[in-house]
Amino acid sequence: MNLLTEKSIYTEGEAYIDSVIDDKCLGWLLPILETGETACKAFMNLNSEFFNCKDYLNMVPGHLLSYCINKQLSTQSLISSCPFISYKEVINKRNGYAIPILGKENVTISVMRSSKQKQVDLSDRRYLKEKCISNDEIDSQLSMFNECNQDYYKKDKYHGVLLYGTKKDWEGIEFADIIFFDSKLKRECYSLDLVNRLHIYESTMSNEEKNQTLLNAKNLINNEKSNLEAE
Repeated sequence: MNLLTEKSIYTEGEAYIDSVIDDKCLGWLLPILETGETACKAFMNLNSEFFNCKDYLNMVPGHLLSYCINKQLSTQSLISSCPFISYKEVINKRNGYAIPILGKENVTISVMRSSKQKQVDLSDRRYLKEKCISNDEIDSQLSMFNECNQDYYKKDKYHGVLLYGTKKDWEGIEFADIIFFDSKLKRECYSLDLVNRLHIYESTMSNEEKNQTLLNAKNLINNEKSNLEAE
């Protein structure tokens, strides 16, 4: 039997998450967020007369940003070499609002816009509390277990949330953090700062993959423009 400290068990959970979503996988996420933000800004510029109206300025762009990024993370937009699977999950049954979920092995990640770094908006908290229950195991206070039980920490899905926000005047992504909260959303069991971490590395996307991602964004802009003109 192995005797492990609390820190050792905490590291076991961290190590599993890091092994599943390593830097190569994480390198996909920031460019996708940036492409969605670029698509949103381009759409706003194409419809500047509407977006210059002060009555709408504070209300519409944030929802449009979420829409553009959610579209970039849809199954139809993600190219085949992306390491994540993507699907939608309804988080508000009243209006049917759904967000993208990224998955890889036993790690799932909700993608949400936030008004403040590392802060979950009140409307999203109930949903996330239910999803983050298994995260309590990341730093469980058990102090010992035998070798045959080490896979225990990999049976239930760890659930993180990718919280992102833009800089003022839409000058790019200001923050993008993947956070694994405890079930009460009061403590970070583990977190990854994508902006600071991934600037150390070059994007893992090839030029061809970048071009395809940008093409998807351009198609999104053109489709939405056509829909508005049709109306």
